[in-house]
Amino acid sequence: MLIQIKDPDWDYCSPHFKFKEVYQFSFADIKNPSEQDLAHAVTDDQAKALADCLMRAKEHKMNVIVHCVVGRCRSGAVVEAAVGLGFDDPLKKRNPNQLVLEKIKKYLTE
Repeated sequence: MLIQIKDPDWDYCSPHFKFKEVYQFSFADIKNPSEQDLAHAVTDDQAKALADCLMRAKEHKMNVIVHCVVGRCRSGAVVEAAVGLGFDDPLKKRNPNQLVLEKIKKYLTE
C-alpha cells in the first residue's frame, strides 16, 4: 500500500513501482492552524481515511509506504500512528505533525 501526501498546490509524484493500493491526500503541514490556515489543514475526513488505510493494511498484513515531500512531519504522523497499531518502526528520527497524529489516533480508537 502506498499513502501519498502532498501540499494542496502541488502535484502527486508518480511512483516508480506498482502498488496494489494507492491512497492520495492533499493537506498542508500545519501544526497549529489559525483561522486562515483551516482550509489547508488535515480534515477529520482525511484523518479518518488515513486511519482506515492503516487498519486495512494491518488487517490484511500489507506493507505500507508513506510518501510526502519532506517525509518527516505529515508522513511522520502517519508512521507514528502505524507504529502505535503494531507496525514495525523503520526509522525513529521523525518529527510527527501532532495535529495530524492526534486526528488519526482519534479514529484508530473508534
